[in-house]
Amino acid sequence: MKKWIFLWSLAVFTAVMGQENQYEVAVIGFYNLENLFDTDSSMQTINVDKLNAGEVDYVRSETYDADKYYSSDWVSLYENVSISKSKTDYSKLPEVPVEALRFTKPNKKDYEERTNQKLSQKEFDAMIASDDKWLSKKEFQELIKNNETITVNSKEVVAKVNDFDNTPLGSRQYTAELYQDKLNKLAEVIASLGDGYSSDGAALVGLAEIENEKVLKDLAATDLLAERNYAIIQYDCMYSRGVDVALYYQPKYFKVIESRAIQVPIFNDKNETDRYYTRDILWVEGNLLGEKVHVFVNHWPSRRGGEAKSSKNREKGAEAIKEVIDELMAQDPNTAVIVMGDFNDDPTNTSVKDILGAAKKKEDVKQGGMFNPLYEDYKKGYGSLAYRGSWNLFDQILLSSSLVNEEESWHLHDAEVAYNQDWINRFGGYEGGPNRSFGGNYYQGGYSDHLPSVVYLKRPAAEDRDKDGVPDKNDACPDVPGFKNMKGCPDTDGDGIEDPRDSCIDEPGPADNKGCPYLDSDNDGVYDKDDECPQTQGLKANKGCPELDEEIKATVQRAFENLLFETNKSIIQKSSDDELEALAQVMKDNPELLVKISGHTDNEADEAFNLELSKNRAFAVKDRLVSLGVEEERITALYFGETEPVASNDTAEGRKQNRRVEIELKAK
Repeated sequence: MKKWIFLWSLAVFTAVMGQENQYEVAVIGFYNLENLFDTDSSMQTINVDKLNAGEVDYVRSETYDADKYYSSDWVSLYENVSISKSKTDYSKLPEVPVEALRFTKPNKKDYEERTNQKLSQKEFDAMIASDDKWLSKKEFQELIKNNETITVNSKEVVAKVNDFDNTPLGSRQYTAELYQDKLNKLAEVIASLGDGYSSDGAALVGLAEIENEKVLKDLAATDLLAERNYAIIQYDCMYSRGVDVALYYQPKYFKVIESRAIQVPIFNDKNETDRYYTRDILWVEGNLLGEKVHVFVNHWPSRRGGEAKSSKNREKGAEAIKEVIDELMAQDPNTAVIVMGDFNDDPTNTSVKDILGAAKKKEDVKQGGMFNPLYEDYKKGYGSLAYRGSWNLFDQILLSSSLVNEEESWHLHDAEVAYNQDWINRFGGYEGGPNRSFGGNYYQGGYSDHLPSVVYLKRPAAEDRDKDGVPDKNDACPDVPGFKNMKGCPDTDGDGIEDPRDSCIDEPGPADNKGCPYLDSDNDGVYDKDDECPQTQGLKANKGCPELDEEIKATVQRAFENLLFETNKSIIQKSSDDELEALAQVMKDNPELLVKISGHTDNEADEAFNLELSKNRAFAVKDRLVSLGVEEERITALYFGETEPVASNDTAEGRKQNRRVEIELKAK
């Protein structure tokens, strides 16, 4: 609406303040996308098992092909049992066991259509009679009425309706071509947010009326948005229309700390037994270029039934946010809060003006309070959507006091309802309003029935001596240009380790080796760190060691099998001499070989005694080999006492196996 005015003011701002006072600017937008559905017939499900197991408080639902539903173990309480959607209290799911969900008996015709098979009445009746999982509607409703438990092998419950209308065969004839056209149109709008401030556009964009994560990924992948690398935060809610809110963010500007969904408790009756599920509120806590902010993305209930009659539902949405904001402000009145969304209310309505307390003037904002930077635009007649020729400003972005008055941190520079002539309908029943995608079931080739709202935050730019884009206060190398992901330091060899931490700045290497390449001394393809024979070429399958000759293996095995000691002593018996002499000769004939000797015992004696005995026996073998001419440095003696049995110590045979000295040869 005020685009030309805004661009003029921007030019003045730059000329007056650009020389001595440099500023950083963050662009934050909100856009209702007007029912962005994919073209697949699908339904959303909540996994009951995870809820029942207490693994999660709120879970992302999964999307399934709707056709598969009819031949699966899924169940829709309100479709199969004719229970009103509004009377199915899904908030109690964590308390409801899976056994409380069950199919009802299928109609023969429906069953044949769903399973694509023909059955005689006799075959159908026999199938039903042989499977005890089926219940009649009357049986099912009686069990529910009496609060009895039913067993079932279903693990999920359908929490969203079929979206068949938004498919090529549906009433909207929503083809892949129309879907792609709508994606491109929406991308054009989102890409333009922040023109004149940043080539990267909006750092944060709140979105409403999206079906699922898939459409968000498809939109982010369009040609106009792909380079922005928008990441996504979205939770599937239980709203029956199947649309949610979400947040796009650019990770290089915004780091997520935590996110969650807030349900808005709305009931159709005074006794609070008839629950109405609306869209959840998305709450994201994160750091906007180092400063913590809390972002709330909303889409409050519509005005269906009349503004006055339905206002209490939107007030519930405002109350749900206000409760959280009050808790945040109680901890720190300077908490930065951004509340954005399609409120389905104007700035002057109770939900925004009174419950959230969004002041219309900066000077009226109290510490910890909220400000509506679009209020003045609304009073001048500007809006974000039009109904019967009258403009409303439902799409708003509210800011807490610290984002309004603080001069050194992020604070408000300007706000607007973004406007472009192409986004306005020039003819037909919607003339003069936003150029929408659909008029009833007819695709009109527009953008959305809403215009986006944008706020521009600014703060003094931090000093950056080396001009590498990393403020000196965060720059580990403030006088040498570097990379943002390297804390402002260079990375000469490009191995992802900044030079001050890289022990080999001219050679790329892994972080766990301090940026130096791993050595392979024997050039056998096995790095020294993994090579048990680093000085002798070997096989990868043998941990870098060569395969020993079969005759050598046999000599080692005989030495092990014939190695005997006097009872409870480390004196080697004479019968072991020949095999030890043969082992020593192998060592002398093959100077590249090393020997490892490991002493073990059973658990018959005291633990300390066993450890000492295993040590003495291992070293006795080492001493014998040295006396036979083997260099001491080629022999390693280890001892483990009773800690590594190879058999049970409960039997004599097991204890005999555990009393052993193992001998192992390998190359250097």
